[in-house]
Amino acid sequence: MIMTTINIYSLTGNIEVICTEHCEGFVDYNPRTTSESPIYHDGVVFIDWPNADCDNLAQHGYRHRSGVYSLRVAHLEKFQVYCEMSGLRGWTVIQRRIGGQINFFRSKKEYVNGFGDLETEFWLGLQKIYLLTNQRRYKLRVSLQKADGSFVYSEYESFGINQDYVLHVSGYNGTAGDALNYRGFGRKRLHNGMSFTTYDDDNDRWSDDNCGRSTTPGLDVTKDGVSHGEQ
Repeated sequence: MIMTTINIYSLTGNIEVICTEHCEGFVDYNPRTTSESPIYHDGVVFIDWPNADCDNLAQHGYRHRSGVYSLRVAHLEKFQVYCEMSGLRGWTVIQRRIGGQINFFRSKKEYVNGFGDLETEFWLGLQKIYLLTNQRRYKLRVSLQKADGSFVYSEYESFGINQDYVLHVSGYNGTAGDALNYRGFGRKRLHNGMSFTTYDDDNDRWSDDNCGRSTTPGLDVTKDGVSHGEQ
């Protein structure tokens, strides 16, 4: 099985939780349902404070259970994310691919809004990633499981996209290679500093082609601007 996971977590910031006396009981729940109220209720967890993410959840008692949580970021309506809890940190998963169950050959609109199933394969959505990464500094980790079962990874100490969905990363470390800064093919495959490209919205450096149309999504799953993870 070949698997690709892309995670982010915040490097700064601390949020105070508004909580009732029942707060501690929710460590053992896998939150799936939301409520309009900012208060916790039995069986329901809705995180309704500004600038929330999975790392905030980990810091406030939820680091023992990975799963789907509901957040509200900036002025966006509440939306769900998959939180991967690891030690004391909580990673917000922005993409997961496992064996090609979901078609990633999608339109720009679909990549902006997100698609898939948070429990299996999905893409979180460019607009959500933009709002998340512009509230504070974030670190990016791309994890790849190869056909032989071994894992490789790439980490970037700083990660974000702007309102035009232009990728900005720096501070590479890892074992999978610095593919986001790859300058081969006349810089046609350079991702850092590039806008997101899909088959119906060409923003790459290829004057004679469109990588979002000519490259079939495999492990090179997210076109120019997020990850190039060929193995």
